[in-house]
This record gives sequence, C-alpha cells and structure tokens, in this order.
Amino acid sequence: MISDSSLKLVYSKENESLYEFRPSIFKLHYKFLDRYFFGRKLRYVYEYLQPKHYLVYYYALDDEIIGQCVVFPGGRRVEGTTNKDIVIGGPYYIIPSQRRKGLCKKMIQLTLKHCSYDYHRVYAYISKGNTPSINTAKGLGMQTIKEGNLSKYLHKLVQLFSSSSLKIT
Repeated sequence: MISDSSLKLVYSKENESLYEFRPSIFKLHYKFLDRYFFGRKLRYVYEYLQPKHYLVYYYALDDEIIGQCVVFPGGRRVEGTTNKDIVIGGPYYIIPSQRRKGLCKKMIQLTLKHCSYDYHRVYAYISKGNTPSINTAKGLGMQTIKEGNLSKYLHKLVQLFSSSSLKIT
C-alpha cells in the first residue's frame, strides 16, 4: 500500500490498488506518467479553476503506480456532454512495460466503479490515430458517436465515444 496523505485508497485486492487524487492549484497531479506538455498543464489549471474539479485515479500493482485515469466532469470541454456526465481521458495511461495485458481496461473499470462523481453517461475523446485507446474504449462497450474537433475552440480531430451502460455498480 502506498502511504501518502494526498492519495485516498478507494480499492485494494491482492496485489492491485486504486487511489484517488484530488488536485490543488500547486499540485495538479500526484505523479504524471505521460508526457506533460505545456498545453496540457494549462488545461489542468483551467479545469482546476472550474466549480467541480477533475480527479485523477492511479492504478498500482505491487505498490507501484503503473497507470492513471483522469476523470473530468461533463458539460464543459466536450460538446454534447452535460453536468450529469463524466469524461475519461486526458489521458488514461499505462506505462509501456505493462501494456497489452488488459490492465488499461481493468483500470478504467475500477475507476468507474469507485469514482466519487455520480454520473449518468461516460464519454471518452480519443485522437483518431490512437488505435490502442480506441480499441480499449470499444472493449469497454463504448461506441463512436461523433468524429470531429474536440470543441469549438480546440481543433483536434477526435472520435467521441459514449456509453450509458458503463456505470459499474
């Protein structure tokens, strides 16, 4: 078990754990596993300043963090979502040495089951060329509902996936 007061243990079984991290303006992530571009940092600052903050879930095996899943409240950044939805992504990520083992799908399932937000629908926006993430979303039962720009302000070609059946109880 990882002992850090900024991480809240929300699930633990055998050798796997899931932790919730609530950001602060001074600490946007507990540990950022993926590349941390300036634009992404600005997005996290913007999201933090909104009334309902994003949450970061960290997936650990044998007390080593190997993945993260960022959960944003809907109704802001992704067109078509409402405040009763959540958006996963930004990114969800598994370290390279642990990929192709089904761990990303498992991490997302655990994140949705233990997410602090009450939600009706789950959305994911994925760059059109990101085949592994698209396959993960489809493996979770999500379907493409739209292809196009992320929002009217951000011009990045994405596929928007949605599912109302992903609320795992």
